[in-house]
Amino acid sequence: MEGALIGKMLPTDFLLPTAVILYATQAQFYFTILAITITSSTAGQYWLYRRFKGKNLEDLHESDIIKISDKNLDRIFEALEKRGLKAVTISNFIPFIRGLLTIPAAIEGFDDHKFVTASAYGTLVLHGMLVAIGAGLVNIF
Repeated sequence: MEGALIGKMLPTDFLLPTAVILYATQAQFYFTILAITITSSTAGQYWLYRRFKGKNLEDLHESDIIKISDKNLDRIFEALEKRGLKAVTISNFIPFIRGLLTIPAAIEGFDDHKFVTASAYGTLVLHGMLVAIGAGLVNIF
Protein backbone atom coordinates (compact mmCIF):
# COMPACT_ATOMS: atom_id res chain seq x y z
CA MET A 1 0.00 0.00 0.00
CA GLU A 2 3.04 2.26 -0.03
CA GLY A 3 2.14 3.20 -3.58
CA ALA A 4 -1.19 4.50 -2.33
CA LEU A 5 0.55 6.79 0.18
CA ILE A 6 -0.29 4.41 3.03
CA GLY A 7 2.43 2.91 5.17
CA LYS A 8 4.95 5.72 4.90
CA MET A 9 6.03 5.12 8.50
CA LEU A 10 8.30 2.29 7.32
CA PRO A 11 9.19 3.28 3.77
CA THR A 12 10.35 0.91 1.06
CA ASP A 13 13.79 2.50 1.31
CA PHE A 14 14.27 0.63 4.59
CA LEU A 15 12.11 -2.46 4.14
CA LEU A 16 13.24 -3.65 0.72
CA PRO A 17 16.98 -4.05 1.40
CA THR A 18 16.10 -5.63 4.75
CA ALA A 19 13.78 -8.15 3.06
CA VAL A 20 16.52 -9.07 0.61
CA ILE A 21 19.00 -9.57 3.45
CA LEU A 22 16.58 -11.68 5.51
CA TYR A 23 14.77 -13.73 2.87
CA ALA A 24 16.67 -13.84 -0.39
CA THR A 25 18.98 -16.81 0.02
CA GLN A 26 19.45 -17.21 -3.75
CA ALA A 27 19.74 -14.65 -6.56
CA GLN A 28 16.45 -15.78 -8.12
CA PHE A 29 14.63 -14.48 -5.05
CA TYR A 30 15.93 -10.98 -5.76
CA PHE A 31 13.85 -10.92 -8.92
CA THR A 32 10.81 -12.34 -7.12
CA ILE A 33 11.00 -9.67 -4.42
CA LEU A 34 11.50 -6.99 -7.08
CA ALA A 35 8.52 -8.19 -9.14
CA ILE A 36 6.23 -8.35 -6.11
CA THR A 37 7.16 -4.89 -4.87
CA ILE A 38 6.89 -3.25 -8.30
CA THR A 39 3.49 -4.85 -8.87
CA SER A 40 2.11 -3.99 -5.45
CA SER A 41 3.44 -0.42 -5.41
CA THR A 42 2.13 0.27 -8.91
CA ALA A 43 -1.24 -1.27 -7.99
CA GLY A 44 -1.43 1.01 -4.95
CA GLN A 45 -0.65 4.07 -7.04
CA TYR A 46 -3.15 3.03 -9.69
CA TRP A 47 -5.86 2.57 -7.04
CA LEU A 48 -5.20 6.12 -5.83
CA TYR A 49 -5.04 7.39 -9.40
CA ARG A 50 -8.44 5.88 -10.26
CA ARG A 51 -9.94 7.30 -7.09
CA PHE A 52 -9.09 10.85 -8.21
CA LYS A 53 -9.44 10.52 -11.99
CA GLY A 54 -11.98 13.03 -13.23
CA LYS A 55 -11.89 15.00 -9.98
CA ASN A 56 -10.70 18.57 -9.56
CA LEU A 57 -8.56 20.57 -7.15
CA GLU A 58 -11.47 21.21 -4.80
CA ASP A 59 -11.87 17.45 -4.39
CA LEU A 60 -8.18 17.21 -3.50
CA HIS A 61 -8.49 20.00 -0.92
CA GLU A 62 -11.49 18.23 0.66
CA SER A 63 -9.67 14.90 0.76
CA ASP A 64 -8.12 13.51 3.93
CA ILE A 65 -5.62 11.47 1.93
CA ILE A 66 -2.97 14.09 1.39
CA LYS A 67 -2.44 17.66 2.48
CA ILE A 68 -0.20 19.76 0.26
CA SER A 69 0.23 23.51 0.45
CA ASP A 70 -1.06 25.53 -2.49
CA LYS A 71 2.50 26.65 -3.26
CA ASN A 72 3.75 23.06 -3.50
CA LEU A 73 0.66 22.00 -5.42
CA ASP A 74 1.36 24.72 -7.98
CA ARG A 75 4.91 23.39 -8.38
CA ILE A 76 3.62 19.85 -8.82
CA PHE A 77 1.14 20.82 -11.52
CA GLU A 78 3.84 22.91 -13.20
CA ALA A 79 6.14 19.88 -13.33
CA LEU A 80 3.34 17.79 -14.82
CA GLU A 81 2.56 20.46 -17.38
CA LYS A 82 6.21 20.82 -18.34
CA ARG A 83 7.28 17.16 -18.34
CA GLY A 84 4.05 15.15 -18.47
CA LEU A 85 4.30 11.55 -17.38
CA LYS A 86 8.11 11.76 -17.33
CA ALA A 87 7.62 13.69 -14.09
CA VAL A 88 5.68 10.72 -12.66
CA THR A 89 8.49 8.35 -13.63
CA ILE A 90 11.16 10.60 -12.16
CA SER A 91 9.24 11.21 -8.92
CA ASN A 92 8.82 7.46 -8.46
CA PHE A 93 12.53 6.82 -8.22
CA ILE A 94 13.17 9.59 -5.72
CA PRO A 95 12.85 8.29 -2.15
CA PHE A 96 10.31 9.97 0.14
CA ILE A 97 8.41 11.78 -2.64
CA ARG A 98 7.34 8.63 -4.45
CA GLY A 99 3.75 8.76 -5.53
CA LEU A 100 3.42 12.47 -4.93
CA LEU A 101 2.34 13.10 -8.52
CA THR A 102 -0.26 10.31 -8.57
CA ILE A 103 -3.27 12.44 -7.60
CA PRO A 104 -2.29 15.47 -9.72
CA ALA A 105 -1.75 13.13 -12.71
CA ALA A 106 -5.25 11.75 -12.17
CA ILE A 107 -6.73 15.24 -11.96
CA GLU A 108 -4.91 16.15 -15.19
CA GLY A 109 -6.57 13.09 -16.78
CA PHE A 110 -3.54 11.27 -18.13
CA ASP A 111 -4.16 7.97 -19.93
CA ASP A 112 -4.45 5.04 -17.48
CA HIS A 113 -2.11 2.73 -19.40
CA LYS A 114 0.55 5.42 -19.78
CA PHE A 115 0.27 6.33 -16.10
CA VAL A 116 0.74 2.71 -15.01
CA THR A 117 3.73 2.34 -17.33
CA ALA A 118 5.36 5.54 -16.03
CA SER A 119 4.70 4.56 -12.44
CA ALA A 120 6.01 1.01 -12.86
CA TYR A 121 9.16 2.15 -14.64
CA GLY A 122 10.04 4.68 -11.95
CA THR A 123 9.36 2.07 -9.28
CA LEU A 124 11.57 -0.42 -11.12
CA VAL A 125 14.49 2.02 -11.00
CA LEU A 126 14.18 2.73 -7.27
CA HIS A 127 13.35 -0.80 -6.18
CA GLY A 128 16.08 -2.22 -8.43
CA MET A 129 18.62 -0.03 -6.64
CA LEU A 130 17.25 -1.02 -3.23
CA VAL A 131 17.39 -4.74 -4.06
CA ALA A 132 20.94 -4.26 -5.34
CA ILE A 133 21.89 -2.60 -2.05
CA GLY A 134 20.42 -5.52 -0.11
CA ALA A 135 22.17 -8.04 -2.39
CA GLY A 136 25.44 -6.17 -2.01
CA LEU A 137 25.13 -6.28 1.78
CA VAL A 138 24.39 -10.03 1.63
CA ASN A 139 27.56 -10.56 -0.42
CA ILE A 140 29.67 -8.43 1.92
CA PHE A 141 28.59 -10.31 5.01
